[in-house]
Amino acid sequence: MEERNLSLLDQVDVVPRAQISLAEMEQAIKEMQNFVNKLFVEGEHYGTIIKGQKPTLLKPGAELLLNLYGYGLKMEKVKEVEDWDKPFFYYEYKAIVYSKKNGWVEAEGFGSANSKEKKFAFDKYGNPQPPEYIYSMVNSIQKIAQKRALVAPTLIACRASALFTQDLEDMGDLVGSPETQPYDERKTIPTNGVKKLSDAQIRLLYGKAKEKGLTSEALHKMINEVTGKESVKDIDRKDLEVLLDAIQQM
Repeated sequence: MEERNLSLLDQVDVVPRAQISLAEMEQAIKEMQNFVNKLFVEGEHYGTIIKGQKPTLLKPGAELLLNLYGYGLKMEKVKEVEDWDKPFFYYEYKAIVYSKKNGWVEAEGFGSANSKEKKFAFDKYGNPQPPEYIYSMVNSIQKIAQKRALVAPTLIACRASALFTQDLEDMGDLVGSPETQPYDERKTIPTNGVKKLSDAQIRLLYGKAKEKGLTSEALHKMINEVTGKESVKDIDRKDLEVLLDAIQQM
């Protein structure tokens, strides 16, 4: 009996064993770093929330990584609440990242968004938005829910967590707030605690508007209608995301 037990132990890996060599792992990491350094643009593929920490992966960057590694994406709606009388809208999606080669699922992630979030429910003065505004944001709410579902499984499937973190652009309480900034950076934050757009992000906004045939005058009008602000210099990162989603729906 004792000999049989020893024989069984010989067949079991008590400690997990590496499936690839260290050299192969180093090469894979270098390839990803080179890919990111050459093709990724700050403000478009990734964003920097807190200086000195890992950047956050944005939707276009996640899509590039999926293409690099030959992964496909399926988006499934998990839950939907649409009350046009209140109005209230809630959407939850599941993002499924799978191998295009064999169809195996590599990772899954969930994301949700709803019309009671601050960016949709209130204007810049804290006043409730009218129902007409909420109605106009329904597609944007769905898109943001899908984006939130996408990033986490992309990081897992592509083994990119060493380079990027979960997309925090939506989380207004973290973006640009003094508590999340190193002490020596706090003096650069406007008194209202909101960090303005970088030059790269402004160029991204104008570029996306141009792709849809919008003139500068039309874009400025949209900025005013959507955010209640007079100029692109007045908008913040949360406003940028809502504007980009609105432009994408055109």
